[in-house]
Amino acid sequence: MLHFGQMQVETALFFETIEQIYARAFCVIAPHIPVPPITIRFRRYANANSRIKFDRAELTVYISDLLEGAPAPIKRP
Repeated sequence: MLHFGQMQVETALFFETIEQIYARAFCVIAPHIPVPPITIRFRRYANANSRIKFDRAELTVYISDLLEGAPAPIKRP
């Protein structure tokens, strides 16, 4: 947390949900396409693999179940 005079400034990164982080990344990658519904699914992988699937109707993010309890910034794209 940073303090500037009487104003308190907090980093949004630590207060965003994982869905908000992926929505922001989607806007950077495809700025002319409306952000679709985002589904986060945790899957059993042998390591910390992740996969993203976009089919124009939905963005599905498959993240290793090893990262399920991690803070949102750790699970970012």
